[in-house]
Amino acid sequence: MKKLIQIFSVIIILLSINSCKKQNTNPPDKNKINDLIIADGFDFQNIKNIKTNIKLPYTVDFSENRSRVDFYSTKNNQPVKLLQTGSVNKDGVFEGDFSIPSTIDSIYIKSFAGDVVIPLESSAKEDGVNYDYGFDYDTVPPPDTVDKAKSIRGNIKACNILKKSNFKNSKSVNNLIANGDFETNDFGVQFSWNNPTVVTGKWNFVTYNKPYVSRYEEENNNHVLKISTPNGKRFTGGASQYIYVNPGDLITFTSDIKASNSGYKNAYLYLIPRRSNGSPIRFYAIGIYNPSTQWMTKTVTATMPAYTEKCQILIWTYSINSSLYFDNVVVTGPSIDSDGDGVDDDTDDYPDDNSRAFNIYFPDISSWGTFAFEDSWPYKGDYDFNDLVIDYQFNQITNANNQLVEVNGKFALKASGASYNNGFGFQIPNLNPSDISSVTGINIQDGYINLQANNTEAGQSKATIIVFDNAFNILPSPGGELGVNTKQGGQYVEPDTLDINFTLTTPISIYTTGTAPYNPFIIIKKTRGREAHLPGYTPTDLVNTDYFGQGSDDTNPANNKYYKTTNNLPWGINIPAPFDYPIEKLDILQAYLHFGEWAESSGNSYTDWYIDNSGYRNSNKIYSH
Repeated sequence: MKKLIQIFSVIIILLSINSCKKQNTNPPDKNKINDLIIADGFDFQNIKNIKTNIKLPYTVDFSENRSRVDFYSTKNNQPVKLLQTGSVNKDGVFEGDFSIPSTIDSIYIKSFAGDVVIPLESSAKEDGVNYDYGFDYDTVPPPDTVDKAKSIRGNIKACNILKKSNFKNSKSVNNLIANGDFETNDFGVQFSWNNPTVVTGKWNFVTYNKPYVSRYEEENNNHVLKISTPNGKRFTGGASQYIYVNPGDLITFTSDIKASNSGYKNAYLYLIPRRSNGSPIRFYAIGIYNPSTQWMTKTVTATMPAYTEKCQILIWTYSINSSLYFDNVVVTGPSIDSDGDGVDDDTDDYPDDNSRAFNIYFPDISSWGTFAFEDSWPYKGDYDFNDLVIDYQFNQITNANNQLVEVNGKFALKASGASYNNGFGFQIPNLNPSDISSVTGINIQDGYINLQANNTEAGQSKATIIVFDNAFNILPSPGGELGVNTKQGGQYVEPDTLDINFTLTTPISIYTTGTAPYNPFIIIKKTRGREAHLPGYTPTDLVNTDYFGQGSDDTNPANNKYYKTTNNLPWGINIPAPFDYPIEKLDILQAYLHFGEWAESSGNSYTDWYIDNSGYRNSNKIYSH
C-alpha cells in the first residue's frame, strides 16, 4: 500500500508539472505581418459605410423646400467634424449612404428641426441610421385638464440625447420673439392660452389658479422661466407670445428645457397659427414626458397654413409636485433663398449659384487621409507601407438635389520609399468617362499614359483619372538617394500638393456615382498593366491579368477576391487621417503595436490603431524629419 501511495504521488507531481508547463507556455510573438492570421473577407478597411434615412417633421411643406441635414462626428454629445451634408426630398426625407472612419461610434445629426445624437450600433452598417424628427409631434390642443393631459401622454416619447447649446444650424439667428432669455423683467398675464391677444412683443404668463409661472434667477445671475406646482396640487400653465407671420412661412420654435427631481411632469412647445379674428387654425406641438434634470434642447417646426395672420408661441406644462424650467427660446422665420434652389442662404454653401449647394469633404473639411502602398505586387514586400505615401482630401460639390456637380481632390505625395518610378490614380466606378466634362491639375510627363480630350485615361469603360505618372517628378530624390523621406537622418524633401478638379457634364446623384475616396491605385515601374489597388477593390480595364496568381498574389475574380496574398495580406491601406509611416524596411507591426490585433480581429478591435495614443506605437520606428 505504501508503494502504491508513492506511485500515485509521483504521478500527481508529474501531472502538476506538465500542467504548469502548459499554462506558462505563451504563443510566439507576432512581430511580422506575415505571422498574422487574417480571416477571408477582411479588406483592411479603416472606414465603414453607413446608410441613413432621416425624416423631417410632417408639419412642414417640402414641395419647394430643400432643407439641409448635416452629419457630424461627436465627442461628449457635441458636434466635432462635419462628415456629410445633403438635402431632403419633397417628402422631407434624406436617404443615402456614405463612408466614415471606423473609429466613429455615434453620429450627431443637425437640421432646422433640431439636433440629435444617434449611437452607431454594431448593426448600423446593415440597419443604417434612422431618425424621424416628427415622431413626438402632436396636433391636438394644449391640455388644460387632467384628462386631456393624460390623452396626449401616449404620443410623448423619451427625450433624445440633446443638450443646452448655442450651436445653431444657421450662420446667424434672427429671433422673432422678444426676451427669449428672460433677462428683461417685463411680463403680462392672460387667463387662458386660448384668450386671443395682440402682438405685444412680450411674454404673457398663462395661469388658471395662482401665479405659479414666474421669472426665476439661477446661479450666475441667469434668469429662466420657472413653472412650478405646490405639493399635492395639479397644474397646467405656461407662457405665451404672439408674432406676425404669413401663410407658407416656415416657423421654428426652439427652447432649452429641464425639470426638478420630483413629481410628475409633461412639457410642451406649441406653434398655434391663428386667423385675423384670433381663432386657432392648427396646433403643432412637441411633447416631452418627464424631462431630465439636465438642460436639453427641443424644437417644433411647421409651415403656416392658409389664412394665417399671426402665430402663438406657447410654452405649456402639466405637472404634479414638480417644477419645469425653460430658457434660450428662439423662434425663426423664413430665410432668404437668393438663387432659388430651395436651400436657404444661411445653409447654402453657394447662396448665389443655383447649380451648387453643398461641399462634402472626405475625411472632413479640416482633415486629410492617407493612402499607403507597397509597390512589389504581385510579390510580397517588406510591409513598411512607405513605397508610396499620399495624403489626400476630397471635396465633392453637390446641388440642391444631392447630385454631384464637381470634385476637387488634393493629393500630397509625402514619401516614396521605392526605387521604382511609380504612378498614381483613382477610378470613379459608377461614372463613364463621358460623364466628366474636363479634368485639370494632373501631372503626366513620361509618355506611357494615354489621355482622352477631357483628360480622363483612354481605354477605360469607367472614369479613371491618373494624378501623376512618375512619383519622382513630384517628389525628386535628393542627391541620388534611393527613396525619398523614408530614412531617418536623410535629406527631407518638402511634399508638393496637386490640386485635381473635374466637373460633370450633367449632374448625377452622388449616391449613384459613389462617394470619395473612390478606387485609388498605383502603377508600378511605369508598366501600365501592373497596377495595385487596395484589397478588395477591382482593377481597371488596363490591368494585365497575367499578373493575377503570380508570386504571392491570390486575386480570383470568380470569388470576388482582389489584391490579397494567399494569407489575405494587402498591398495598400487607406487611413482616414494623416499616417505616420514606418521607417524604411521596417514591418508595420514593429511601429504600430496594435495593428496586428486590429487585423486579426477583422477590424473589430483597436479601430484606432493608427492614432497616437499612449502605448499604441513605437515612435523610434516611425519616420520623422
